[in-house]
This record gives sequence, structure tokens and C-alpha cells, in this order.
Amino acid sequence: MRALFVAALCACSGCQSNVHIAPDPSGGADAGSRLARVETHVLEAMWREHPLWHSGTRLRANIVDAGGGAARFGRYFTDAELGVDCTLGVAADGELRCLPVADATSRYLDAECKQPVLALAKAPNGECATAPSVIQGDVYPRATCNSLPSSPYVVTGRLAKRSLYLREDDKCVAATEYDCLYELAPAPASMFVRAHVQSEAIDQTFSLLQIEYEDGARLSGATLDRRSGATCAAPLNDESERCEPNPEGYVELRPWRRELDAYADSDCQQPVAWRFPNVCGKPAVVYSVAGDDCSATMSYHTVTDEVPVAYELTAERCEPSEMAHVRMGVFKLGAELDPEKFPRWLRARTGSGRLQLDYLASLGGRPLSVGAFYDTELELSCEPERFEDGTTRCVPRRFAEKYVDAYYLEPTCADESQIAGATSLGCGTGTEPFAARIKADGTRLRSVRRVGPIIEPPVRLFQRGWSRGCEPANINAGMRPTFYTLGEALNLAQIIEHRE
Repeated sequence: MRALFVAALCACSGCQSNVHIAPDPSGGADAGSRLARVETHVLEAMWREHPLWHSGTRLRANIVDAGGGAARFGRYFTDAELGVDCTLGVAADGELRCLPVADATSRYLDAECKQPVLALAKAPNGECATAPSVIQGDVYPRATCNSLPSSPYVVTGRLAKRSLYLREDDKCVAATEYDCLYELAPAPASMFVRAHVQSEAIDQTFSLLQIEYEDGARLSGATLDRRSGATCAAPLNDESERCEPNPEGYVELRPWRRELDAYADSDCQQPVAWRFPNVCGKPAVVYSVAGDDCSATMSYHTVTDEVPVAYELTAERCEPSEMAHVRMGVFKLGAELDPEKFPRWLRARTGSGRLQLDYLASLGGRPLSVGAFYDTELELSCEPERFEDGTTRCVPRRFAEKYVDAYYLEPTCADESQIAGATSLGCGTGTEPFAARIKADGTRLRSVRRVGPIIEPPVRLFQRGWSRGCEPANINAGMRPTFYTLGEALNLAQIIEHRE
């Protein structure tokens, strides 16, 4: 059950013509030249008949809705009985349940850090923010190796202001006082809706993990490659038509940053793969990235033996690494996997409005996984972001393009005629970014503007911080920033977030 649970969490999260085309699934030598066609009406019927989520009597799906039929699951269910968002987790009784996602602040009432407390900051009006009914507590020691314990708490009442403590490494130390404190009591597992995960065969190529809750709610999770038995997902390359394996580790092969890598040999010539912290044992597949930001290539590998001692470059010397094993193990790089053997799927799009939704389907048209929205006016993929006026709008993005952040040329961060954009992605003509995000504060945007010509680096730059204040910008010159003028604000399509 544990393996299915972890896999189910991996992928539930992106053809542009009326006839959607995919390579023939027969797998013959000329499979790339023969085409299998899925007509639009078939895809539309499949989308309606096989939704990727369903609300239950108690768990209600949060929806990100662009209108015109372009809508996707919004990450969490809301537990209508408890009034909190929840997601799949392992409860104290060992059962899979929909557990709260609201986090505590990792503060404690006692000097041994054994009595957790909910500490909240005051709202802008000076009053204490409303406390949720239940929260997800801090787990210590930290969970590793696919072990995902949960410690939910019921918020039982208000406490007077007092001294608090927090954990720093293995110590319990004094923490900043909070005005808004709430007492906690362990929440019984039976409070939360129970779930199970099962695999549904879609065709000869794919299976889909389904998360079924006991109140009738359902959510499609990861896609399984039936040939290998491993989960697979949409690749970083937006143009790929193959379901690429979900890696369990990674290796970087970037000559310009060799001092950050680790190696299996004392000459620092054989790169090692890092295992992800939540993976037990030997990783089945790892990915590697070679090249720089402008010409990166990605590949997948197996691994061989675990490396007892890894090495790193220090001042041009190859020496044993002190940090290599902090990341839960390193392994020798094995054979590269043949991407032509990854299963093929179909990229499709649904919706009748300005914003449409990209998704991935089997070659027969069965939906498997949703992707990004697509803005038909800007002809770019986009993702929802919140703005200071309270709206949520779809902000354009391009594959492999780093966001351009806006910086003010004057120290008040008020004159929007004096703004420059900066990004570390400067790859020459034809690769210029499209838009810059102008922040209102640490979490919301004020506007998104078109990026203009490249300019010389300004002498001083300022930016808005988390508290809305204007502060000097700290830009890492080592990241090779490129600066641009910024033009008109884009008229971005609005997205509505609601609950079923």
C-alpha cells in the first residue's frame, strides 16, 4: 500500500488542431511514420465520460476554472464537516485518509519541544487570525524514506501570550513570542475520511492509479507504464509525445559548475547520482541534465552500486566529500535508457473559451493527466497567479524560460515608468523572454508586462519585499543576469477558483 500511496501523490496535477494525431501504437519499425487519429468528438466524449476527479458527500473538490469547460482539480479536497482542506496521507492508525494541510508553526510550549502549540500572526486589522479547526502538526524526527507519518491536532482553545520554543537541529531553543496562541490536542484518526488506492487498467500501455475515498470522492493519481510497472509523467520537454519515467534521483553533468557535483572516484571524473530523500534503497531511475541553461539536455539512467565514499572538487583538488551522504545516499551512474522505448501518449486540449486546458491522454483518447492552461490570444501556456486586486489570472510561461522579475530604478518602488526586468536566461536572439512579473508584495502580483529590448545593467535596483516595503535588490552577478526594458501591461484572462 505504501508504494501505491507514494505513486498516487506523484502525478495528479499538461494538439492544437481539430484532429489530434499520435504515432501508431503498434510499435513497428515504421511506427513513427504511421499515424493514429483521434477525432475531436471522441476526445470530447472521453473527457466527459472519464473525469479525473469527483466530489463525495463530505469531500468537495477545489476547482481551478477558466470557463468554457477548461477546468482542473485545484490540488486539495475540502472536508465539509471539518471546514479544512485535506490531502491523502497516512494516519496514526496506518490507514490512508484525507488529512488536513493547514500547518502549525513548529512552536512548542515547553523547553523540551514536546507540547506543540498553534501560533498565528495578527491579521492586518490587528486582530488574531481565525484558527482552523484542525491542523497538521510538525513531525519530528523528520520523515524520510517513503515514511510519511502524520500528526494532526484539534485546535481546542485560546492561550495567553507566553514564551515559546522551537527546534534548531537537535536542540530546543527559545523562540519569538506570539500574541495569538491556540492549544492543541491530538486528533483521532477516525475524524478523517478513509481512502484506498487501486490501479485501473486503461489499455495495454497504461494503468491509472485511482484514489477512492469512502464518501465517494475520487481522484486520479499517477500514470503507470504497464510494461515496466513504473510510474511515468509528462517530460520537461513540452514537445515530447512519450510518458517519461518518474525519477528517484538525479545527477548534474554541467562542466561550468563542477565544484557543486560529487564523484565516485578520487579523480573526480565519474559523476554519482543523488537519491531523493523520500526514496528507500537503490533508485530505479535517475535523471541527468547536461549543458547550461541555454542548451540543456536531459536523459534517464539506471544506477549500479552505492558509493561508500564520494568525492568533490575543492580548490581544484579532488577530495572526499563531507556533504555527499547528507542527501540520503549516492550511487554510480548506470546505463542510459532508450527514450524510444518510453510509451507514447497523446497531447490534447479542451475548452471553448480564450483559456483552454492542455491534458495528456492514451492513444485511444482516455484522459490521464492534466497540464497547463493555454491562452489562445497570447498563444502561450499559462499558470494561475494571484494579483493584488484579489483576482487570479493566467500568467504566460514558455518551456525552459525563467521568470523575468521586475525591479525598480528608484528607491520608492512607486514609479512604474522606471522599471527594468532581469533574468539569468540570456541565450541570444530568438530566446528572449516574453513577459515580466511585477510584484505587489511577496505573494501577489501587480501586473505582468511585455519584455522589450536588452539594456545595460542599471547601477542600482530596488524591489518590493514580503512586507510591501521597498528594499535594495540583491541580484547574483554569477547567474549572468540579462536586463530588459519593460513595455505595456498584458490583459490577462481571469480564472475562478471555487468548490464543487
